[in-house]
Amino acid sequence: MKKYIPFIVLILIIIPAFAFFIKHRQKQSLMPKQSLAQNQHPEKVQRIQSAKLQPSISPNIENTEPISPQKIVQKFPHQKKSQALALSVGFPSKPHYQFIHIAQLRERLKQGQKIVIVDVRDPYAYLMQHIPGAVNIPLGEVKSEVTANPLPKTGMVVTYCSCPRHEAELASDILKGMGYHNIFVLYGGLPGWVKDGYRTVGELAGEPVHVYWVIGHVYNGKNQPKRGVVVRIFQPQTQQLEIGKTDKNGFYAISLRFYGLMPGSQLQAFLGSDVIYFSAGAEAKPWGTLINDDDGRVKVLARQFLPTFRKYHL
Repeated sequence: MKKYIPFIVLILIIIPAFAFFIKHRQKQSLMPKQSLAQNQHPEKVQRIQSAKLQPSISPNIENTEPISPQKIVQKFPHQKKSQALALSVGFPSKPHYQFIHIAQLRERLKQGQKIVIVDVRDPYAYLMQHIPGAVNIPLGEVKSEVTANPLPKTGMVVTYCSCPRHEAELASDILKGMGYHNIFVLYGGLPGWVKDGYRTVGELAGEPVHVYWVIGHVYNGKNQPKRGVVVRIFQPQTQQLEIGKTDKNGFYAISLRFYGLMPGSQLQAFLGSDVIYFSAGAEAKPWGTLINDDDGRVKVLARQFLPTFRKYHL
């Protein structure tokens, strides 16, 4: 028996080491390719990233010099913390707000009613384009910012985003919990405002943003749909975020209106507690990808995107 002891000890050492190697290899495979390459050629990767961060705009617009995401991050050093907080916000079980349509908001503004319009998107998107007169309070900073600088409680507070409404819903629920009662969510958000032909201000005022769709299903282990799962799509380079939820069929559809999003851009999908990195595919109409989550097994199924998109009449 004693002569087998060295072999047993050796096996007990090798098996944990091999398991650690496999786990580390899988974790690396999920990391963005740019992050891995950056360790080898940081200067080259920085140039590539800068080239990819130019907003997609109409061909007839010339000499446009939008603010770069790098400058935005310098101007808003707490932006990463803000979006980290936004990723942790959960949807309320019982909403405490009302929807207001764009035409209704326009009419009330014409009447001179006291209305505070709050843009809850990230600072980069706000500087690119926003509704005139809107103040920017990113979703992840609503509680801290409004605590430090309270909004007036005598008039209406209207929140909007570009989801076209999910982030605004989350922000409104936070405001409700802080004692604000006359809260409204702008139905259609900024995309609806632009579509209706109303004026915007910012670096790309009036310009339509190219839409990238992320759609898919979330199932449990028995292939049954999971309803109400919060799905968040995040662009690390510009800190832009969009949020959605799965319906009764476990299906979600999020239209990303990310400034600077181009083919090859790195994105993150948070499907409940599961995370996956993926790249924006080749630009097409419609432009997007399909990501399914089957009990923690997350898969990017780009080739199945178009049939699923058409199936749901998006």
